[in-house]
Amino acid sequence: MDALTEAIVRLLKRMEQVEARLGRLERLSSAGASPEPSPPAESQIPPVVQPPQASQQPATSEPTIEAQQIQLTPSTRDSAFDRRAEHRTEVREERQLEARVGLTWVNRIGVLTLVIGVALFFKYAFDNQWIGQTGRVVLGVLAGLATLLMGDVLWRRGQKVFAQGVCGLAMSILYLSFYASFGFYHLLPGAAAFALMAMVTATSGALALRYDSMAIGALAMLGGYLTPLLLSTGQDAPWSFFSYVFVIDVGAVAMSRPRRWRPLDVMAFVASAALYALWFVAWFTPEKRTVATVAVLGFYALFAVLKSPPISGAAQALTGIALAAIWPQTAPYLFLALAVGAAGLALADWAGTSIATLSFATFWGSYGLWIGLHGRPEETIAALCLTAAFVMYLAWVAFEVLVRGQQVRTQHLVILGFNGITDFGCIYVLLKPHYEAWLGLIAVAIAAVHLLAGMSLWRARAAASYDSRPLLLVLGLALGFLTLAVPIQFTGFSITLSWALEAAALVWIGRRVSDNRVWMGAAAIYVLVVLRLYAFDAWLPETRLLVNSRFVTFAVSAASFWLAAWFVKSTRSAAAIAYVTGHFIFLSACLFELNDWAQANVSADNHVSVLAVGVSILMAVYGTLLICIGVIYRLPLDRVLGLGLMGIVVLKLYLYDVWEASRLFRTAAFVSLGVLLLFTSYLYSRFRVALENWWKDEDVRR
Repeated sequence: MDALTEAIVRLLKRMEQVEARLGRLERLSSAGASPEPSPPAESQIPPVVQPPQASQQPATSEPTIEAQQIQLTPSTRDSAFDRRAEHRTEVREERQLEARVGLTWVNRIGVLTLVIGVALFFKYAFDNQWIGQTGRVVLGVLAGLATLLMGDVLWRRGQKVFAQGVCGLAMSILYLSFYASFGFYHLLPGAAAFALMAMVTATSGALALRYDSMAIGALAMLGGYLTPLLLSTGQDAPWSFFSYVFVIDVGAVAMSRPRRWRPLDVMAFVASAALYALWFVAWFTPEKRTVATVAVLGFYALFAVLKSPPISGAAQALTGIALAAIWPQTAPYLFLALAVGAAGLALADWAGTSIATLSFATFWGSYGLWIGLHGRPEETIAALCLTAAFVMYLAWVAFEVLVRGQQVRTQHLVILGFNGITDFGCIYVLLKPHYEAWLGLIAVAIAAVHLLAGMSLWRARAAASYDSRPLLLVLGLALGFLTLAVPIQFTGFSITLSWALEAAALVWIGRRVSDNRVWMGAAAIYVLVVLRLYAFDAWLPETRLLVNSRFVTFAVSAASFWLAAWFVKSTRSAAAIAYVTGHFIFLSACLFELNDWAQANVSADNHVSVLAVGVSILMAVYGTLLICIGVIYRLPLDRVLGLGLMGIVVLKLYLYDVWEASRLFRTAAFVSLGVLLLFTSYLYSRFRVALENWWKDEDVRR
């Protein structure tokens, strides 16, 4: 048929080419001869036109023109032929879709429906005492074996797709029968029933591999997973239930591995997680913690070793969540969470996947979930376990990079960057109520550990494939923790300070490694710094002027922005934004101090006047200082900022202070501002020539 089809296609193409050539010959001949009295019908083949006479056309010109036109005009497929080909393709696709729906999907849905019907029959027969329990199980086993035999016969006769559904139905009926024999009717002991179900699982795998059909295994698994739900008696038997599910999971993994049928792995994992969640919601009690823990660890061990990053990662995360929900005691939960985290690192080293990041995120995320569910942990045990987790993840990165010589990847940098920060944040919250005096020492200890790691990385810098990013990262973290240790002992604004210092360190690291992702992370942290400064830190009253935690926090944050501007000075826009933000923060700190001083030392009658005039004078002085810095160090941005600030002060003076301040304070404001404005004008007059030369130099550099 394929050969005939190709031959017909070639004939159609040749016919179209012949018709096109005849049409061109007819048009050429009509140019020199009289037109035909009537055009030929479309259904007829055009007549061959005789060449023109010599008296009408030169003998040598016509063949040349014809040959040139025939050679220059390519033969293209006719639109009618294209339409016929498209129509044949659409018809073929419609027939394939019809066959797929009518044969495959109807078959699968029919199998599922029949499995549910058989299960309902078991249930109904039990409720109405139709036949004995042994008879029901025997009938189910016989029906399953007969269905299996029929499927094999259909397969041998060539009805392979239909036979797949029949074989899957047979396996599901056998699952139903054997599960009912011990879980529903208690006819067989658990060991015998599970041996029979293991045989069913092995048979399903053998049939799937023999017929090279993933559908047989999938249908059998689907029936197996539905069996406990369909035959539920309202009584809980967790050991039997989880053992049954585990047997099916082992069969699914054994089936999928030789043929790499990943959908079977996904199906087994999703079904196991769903059944475990349903059991946990319906039946879990404190007395069943052991069976719940054994089940979740068994499922984790089975699915985490599949070398499938999505399944392994999901198993890691769900196991951490389950352990946090099962154990309200501090010690059992944290020891189990540490064991699962270590297993995740071992799997990452064995399988070469990025599950290490998920192990890290699962440990700390599930710890946060545990606190939300069960409250504060026992301080000593929790501090020791959290410290052990910090050391474990840091040691894993060092082992991967220094011992095994692995290339530095994103998961190494993520764990290295967030490990110390997360550990210190959790320990800070844990120990602050009763051990606040030790928090600074803990920060120093974490900084020392990072310094030791940095020294080890520094010794390895001679390698040919040396990557400086881990070294710069640990040094930046060590610097941040060392700087943070001192203010932690005397102020409660450690969160803002740590964010500001961390952001400056990240900007420095980003400049050294030339990585925009690091700068984006630093920018996000700076946004958090600004939000926390003005949402929390700015509104806490202070009794001492300048020597207080709020002013120190604002000053350190401003210095952090200025450092960032210096680090990224090659990028003018980013440096300008950071520099201006730093001045805005520092000026805000000065204004907050002025407000506290006015509230503490000025009477209520003069408070508004003093504050209005004081703000104007402070802003004018700050603007003048900026102009002086810009003139001395040839910084045009400072001069522009100073002039802009002076303009704001002038507007405020004429639009607000004139109407709010009393006469004495109004006079003081005008005099002070006038003096500062004259001084500013004097600076520009005195250094006019120098400023013009600087402007010319800047224009030349641009």
